[in-house]
Amino acid sequence: MLAIDIGTDTFAAAALGEEPPARDVLSRPPVSGALLNRTVLLRAFGIIGPAIALASMGAFFATYLVAGWRVGDAFPVGQVALMASGAAFATVVLGQTANAFACRSSTRWPGALGWTTNRLLIPAVIADLVIAGLMLGVPFLAQALTQAPPGWAGWPIALGTMVIVLALDAAYKAVRHSLR
Repeated sequence: MLAIDIGTDTFAAAALGEEPPARDVLSRPPVSGALLNRTVLLRAFGIIGPAIALASMGAFFATYLVAGWRVGDAFPVGQVALMASGAAFATVVLGQTANAFACRSSTRWPGALGWTTNRLLIPAVIADLVIAGLMLGVPFLAQALTQAPPGWAGWPIALGTMVIVLALDAAYKAVRHSLR
């Protein structure tokens, strides 16, 4: 967990502080209330968080299934277990990367904002992904984190998580907008 929080999420989270304000920010009343409100809780713990968690478990179990594991069998150990752990790790990192882009606005999809309007977010995401790649690919780091690079079953799920997170976030924002 620390590898994700400190090593692969820090730069993108800090870059969000540089997000340009919305064009109409001064024409609206000021935002007030708690920072951790019902909307944030629903989005984080009811939609995005569970989606990343399910995808992570999917990547983990897909790695085992491809290795021949079946429900009821003992879990394989060794390289398969390390690859399953790496698949789960990569899925969380890539899901959180997509979430960083989604968090740029509470009402608009990142594509509508422009993917490069936050001048620090792309370099921050690249730095976070490089760190994650090092944690997966450098043997002594991967061994310390008890993981290995995902196999061919884990990568598609990990990469697909980015699309899932962005799609769920866009749907959530569209539903919220239509209910207003």
